[in-house]
Amino acid sequence: MLSHLLHQRGVESVVIDLRAREDIEETIKAGVLEQGTVDLMTQTGVGDRLHRDGFVHHGFNLAFSGEHSSASIPSPGSAFSPRRRHPRTS
Repeated sequence: MLSHLLHQRGVESVVIDLRAREDIEETIKAGVLEQGTVDLMTQTGVGDRLHRDGFVHHGFNLAFSGEHSSASIPSPGSAFSPRRRHPRTS
């Protein structure tokens, strides 16, 4: 992303990696991106694969001391909505 942003500003850069470019581009990566990162990728023209193959998560799970909790991630303007706690299932 940094190299792409630099290129858009007319700054030359070199990206060095041990793997071939094709291998890097075809690698499926798991992770969570914050909305600002998604917006930046979209605005700068590198968000096509993200929008095509990515998943939107509407919540998250936490586990601690044998208990499991879930929480929804609210849409802008809505209230936070934690879900009830329940025992962890193996």
